[in-house]
Amino acid sequence: MTGNGSAPASVATEGEGRKIDQLGGSITSENNATTTANQELQFHPLADLFPLMEGEEFKELVGDIEAHGQREPIVLHEGMILDGRNRYRACREIGLTPWTTSFEIVASTNDSAEAYAISANIRRRHLTAVQKRDLIAKLIEATPEKSDRQIAEMVKASPTTVGTIRAEMEEAGEVSKLDTRIDAKGIKRPAKKKASVAKARREKARARREAKRKQKNEELRKKLDAEEAAADAKATQLAADLIKADLARRVLAYLIWEDDGTLLIDALRAVIESKPSESNDIDAEASADAMKAKMAALETDGGAS
Repeated sequence: MTGNGSAPASVATEGEGRKIDQLGGSITSENNATTTANQELQFHPLADLFPLMEGEEFKELVGDIEAHGQREPIVLHEGMILDGRNRYRACREIGLTPWTTSFEIVASTNDSAEAYAISANIRRRHLTAVQKRDLIAKLIEATPEKSDRQIAEMVKASPTTVGTIRAEMEEAGEVSKLDTRIDAKGIKRPAKKKASVAKARREKARARREAKRKQKNEELRKKLDAEEAAADAKATQLAADLIKADLARRVLAYLIWEDDGTLLIDALRAVIESKPSESNDIDAEASADAMKAKMAALETDGGAS
């Protein structure tokens, strides 16, 4: 009996499964799998790296197989399901005899069972970020000797992501730190060398960013210093002009007394704007006398009020 109370579905060989799926077609294979009918198949540990379908996703698969039949075979390795656990569960759900084949038949020349299982699931399944992270963690735990780049290529992730997850697992004691790792060519490489190179690159990039930041700050400081120097120069020149016109003491006393230069600014602007065409021809002596008279008038008005 199965977990849901129904009798387990019989298991067809590749040839038998194709005949069933093709509704009596004549497609057969000389390399049929030899799984015994009515045998309940177990899941291979490599297949269990991936989460099973659940909820609506699994219901859709069951409905598709019930409507169209099993289109892809269930791949067996070492007598267990290497790829096709969800198809197998769906077939059992609807009482359909599963169509199976062996890993040796479907694998390419350079395929390992591990690489095949991962490739088949990555290609077919849309894993969430959490599911992919769990997959990477399981691969690191199962094969810590493999390099970050090698695992990244298997799961279609970046080596940096794998390295970050490995570092977290090493810090938590979930996986041991190794002095060497095996690269894609099967050659042992120092694990710390890669880490030191990556660290050096990060430090170099950080130094470049810091240099740029300092350069921008220095340029801004120079700009502010130049603006401040220009403002100081203008103020100094104005003070000198006022001294020459014998108005410096009066202006200073006025500003100290009023504690607000707004009225003086408005008065000066009004005087200048009232005679714009004469601005370049004003005699210095006459300008000074006019300023004295203006200031005296302001003082008189201020005392009267």
